[in-house]
Amino acid sequence: EEDAEPEISLLESTILRIGGLLRVGFGEAGASIIAQGMANMDTEESPFTCIPGQRVVAVFALIEIRDFSEVTKCLQEEVMVFCNKIAKVIHRSVNEWKGVPNKNFGDAFLASWTVTRSVALVDTYRTTGDLGPGMDPEVADVVLIA
Repeated sequence: EEDAEPEISLLESTILRIGGLLRVGFGEAGASIIAQGMANMDTEESPFTCIPGQRVVAVFALIEIRDFSEVTKCLQEEVMVFCNKIAKVIHRSVNEWKGVPNKNFGDAFLASWTVTRSVALVDTYRTTGDLGPGMDPEVADVVLIA
């Protein structure tokens, strides 16, 4: 029994890592689909068939690195270090302002702010007067600030 404990711990750690990779790979929208599919694992039908879609109202921001081809020519092999530094700043800012970084296109980044979640934050603001650190009641303003 004591020999099984490290193996169980390793298995739990592996499952958590796989879950994290699925969350990153499928993004915020895909996370609910994965969760529903996992909840349906005990049914006879395939867990991921016929899961209904869900309409989401969101504000999207496309953040572009200007003159990326020129930057690539100048930095050559160091261009990925440069892009990773920019990605770190973008991800930090988007997360700080309650958005979700969605995709990297090489010279551009896509981020989104779900309006329905932000509307709930506005309701919280109206009742408590607090949205948490760095939050503004207007979603569009938050996107521009980020």
